[in-house]
Amino acid sequence: MERTGFQGHVREGYSFDDFEKLLGEANLKIVFKDTCGGYFTQKALVIQRKISRVAGERLYMDCLIKFILKPITWLDFIYPSYPKYVNFVIAKHNR
Repeated sequence: MERTGFQGHVREGYSFDDFEKLLGEANLKIVFKDTCGGYFTQKALVIQRKISRVAGERLYMDCLIKFILKPITWLDFIYPSYPKYVNFVIAKHNR
């Protein structure tokens, strides 16, 4: 997934169907799946990266910026149809 002007690491990731297939081949079954990182979270990450480039990548500065931007991420519920940044699963071994 290429995003014009986006400087972070983004690629087309695995879908839940991909996870099911890959994990099934390893005799694992998905017991929980979810997503995170909606529209506002992704925009906050872009802002954080831009500020870090200008201010320099210092741990205390990154922590402060993330702390300030965190409330923006709580607005992700406003735009629920926006593609999520992360898919994750929990799987268990089939016995």
